Parts: sequence; C-alpha cells; structure tokens
Amino acid sequence: MARLLAANPSNILIIECAPHFDLDFHKRYIGYYDEQGSFRPGILLQFWELCRNHPHQRFAVVLDNFDKINPETFFGPALWEALSSTSVRQANLGGYRVVVPENCHMLSVTHFGPGGLVEFSGEHFKRLGRPYLLQPNPRELCETLYRRWVNSADTARAAFVRNPARMQTHIFYFLKANQLIARRYGEGYQLGQGSAAREFFLERERDELRRSFLDHVAALTLSNPLTETDFQTIEYTIREDGLAQHSSFFDRLYQLLQDTGYFVEITMVITTAVLTFLIGWWVFRRRERLIRLYGEQAQEVFSSFERQLISADTAAQRLEEIKAEVDALVRRRRLNYTEGLYLLSFIEDKVKRVEFARNVSQNFIELFNAFMEDSVLTRGEYLKLRQFLQLVRHKIPIETYEEFHRKVEQAYSEYHSE
Repeated sequence: MARLLAANPSNILIIECAPHFDLDFHKRYIGYYDEQGSFRPGILLQFWELCRNHPHQRFAVVLDNFDKINPETFFGPALWEALSSTSVRQANLGGYRVVVPENCHMLSVTHFGPGGLVEFSGEHFKRLGRPYLLQPNPRELCETLYRRWVNSADTARAAFVRNPARMQTHIFYFLKANQLIARRYGEGYQLGQGSAAREFFLERERDELRRSFLDHVAALTLSNPLTETDFQTIEYTIREDGLAQHSSFFDRLYQLLQDTGYFVEITMVITTAVLTFLIGWWVFRRRERLIRLYGEQAQEVFSSFERQLISADTAAQRLEEIKAEVDALVRRRRLNYTEGLYLLSFIEDKVKRVEFARNVSQNFIELFNAFMEDSVLTRGEYLKLRQFLQLVRHKIPIETYEEFHRKVEQAYSEYHSE
C-alpha cells in the first residue's frame, strides 16, 4: 500500500515499533531539547519537512506494530492534540513550527484484539484514521506458495503447488480453521497467511498445521482452548471430498435451533408436554382402576343377589357401603365429580333393581298366598299369576323368575292332576 501511494521507495519512511521504547521513539522521530533548551526535530519531522519541500510528490510513513507503544507518548501532547484538528494540523514545539503535510500518508499496522499492548479507541481513530481489518488472504497465501516452490528442487512441494485441487484443499483448511477461531474467540485471533500456513501445506504435514493453530490460540487465551476434536469437521469434509459433516437438513435445523436459542425453549415445551401427558395418563389409569374396582364390586354384589347367594337386604347393605366409599374418594379428590357421579349412578341403579326385585317378590308371594288360601289354584288365578310374572320377568333376577314360575306350575299341576 505504501509503495502504491508513494510510487518511490525513497519517499517511504518505515518506523519499526517495539515495546517499552515509547520515549526513545519520541526523541528519535519527533525530537528532543538539547542542553541549551533548543528543540531538535527528529526523523519524522525532518521527513515531513521533505514532504513540504516537494509538494508535487507523494510520501508515506509506515508505523509497524504501532500497538506496541503508546501513540500519545510517541507524538507528544502538543502534536497529538494537533492531529485531532479537522482543518490545518499544526503545532509549535519549542519554537519549531510543525505542520502535517497534505501529501504525506501515515499507515499504522496494529494487532486487532489479542497481542496488542495498547487498545485503540475512538480518540485514536479520530487522529490516526479509521481502521481497516485485514482478513486472512487465501489468494496471497496461494500466490506466495506458488512463487516460492514452483521451481524448487523439492519435487513434492513443487508438485503440490502445481496441483490446483491439492492447493484448494490446503486453502480450505486454512480458511475453515480461521473461521472456527473467529466464531469462538473473535476475528483478532485468526492466523494470517504469513504464519505456519506457508510451511506446513503437504498432506503429511497436516498434523503440524493443526498444531500451529492450536498453539497460536493457546498462546493468546487461557480459557476454553481449542482441541483436536474441534478440527474433526474440517478433516471429515476433506476426507469425504467436500461432503460437510452434519450437513443434512435435520442436522442443520438442529444447529439453527441451537444457535438461535429456540432449541432450549422447544425442549422445555416438549419436556413439559411429555411430563404433563405422563402425569395425566398415570392419574387417568389410577382413576380408571378405582372406577373398575368399585364397579366390579357393585356388579359382583348384584350378581350374587341374582343367583340368590345373598338376600336383598344383604345386597342393599353392601351396595350402600360401596356408595359411601365412593363418596369418600370424591371428597379426597381421588375421583373427580363426573367419575364419582357415574359410579354413584351405576350403584344406585343396582340398588333400585334390588329394591324393585324385593318388592316384586313380596307382591308375588302375597298374591300367590291369597290365591292359595283355599289350597286350590284355579285356571283364572293361574293365568293372572302367569301374566304377572311375564310383566316383571325382565325386572327381576332370572333365578327368582324361574323359582316363581316353577312354584306356580307346581301348584296348578297338583290341583289339575287330581
């Protein structure tokens, strides 16, 4: 850039900065006061004087590693304040008039992020100009390797740089490794094209290349260092001839949800839904067992009554006990209102059927005894009893009906057989 601006190497001043030499650089390049108190201009001020003497030429000043020293100390208070002017930038140093020439461009090369001793802020950029971030340049790396090794006696390296596919693989590794570092730590942590990427580019040297990235990051950060496994995705893509690992639709969707933070929310929603379903299913199954248990108990009591294993009074008493237990379950909320109402209705129906069967039995016995007061069952009385049994046949237990039917037939047959 400096050569492009100045067009003449003699019009370029390069200042190599080093840590802890801020005052020394100020005296050497800006100036100092001698024993008589006179100001002696330094190399930079003399260079600016040369620029003013040749207004039709262009000049450049390169401040390499400018982040290693303090810019305010280097320029001094008066000149540093003059650099902030938006019009004519000039200062007076012990009677020596300093004017920053318009035909001189200052270029400072600094480290962005880790490795720099001075962290540049807006005050620095206001005086020195806005920064331009130089990303790792794969084209420069490719061109450098080609020019260096194309005519080399090392046949392996010469063959490598002549093969575009192999060069592309090395460039891919270089770019992807830097992207990995930039995503995790920041752009200032990336490894440039002037690093070990120039030395380790053969396939058999890929372990050394990976190690150079690991050592580079380890030297700049102490927390969350890179590991060998972080490069598995890059090496998988190279082995599979460009097929990226985890590049399917579902893998990319999963990664997108992870990056946006929605994965945690969706996981929480799904987990909550599953837990709610499981708890609801468990409560439902528990209530289902209770409903089945008490329903079967009520049905068993009624079946025993139908088979005349127990009397109507015993059946009614047991059914009332079951109703009391169901009421207690509803009060303790082990059954909800609807379930309790269903069970109570079911049990109440059994109670009514038992009560009805008992009343029918009593009515039949009273009617039968009334007809049999003369010990004779006439045909008219026989038909009335048959009609009565037919009316209540489906409302009383079948065993009771058959018993009454046999009793009527037996009484009628005894009279008519004589």
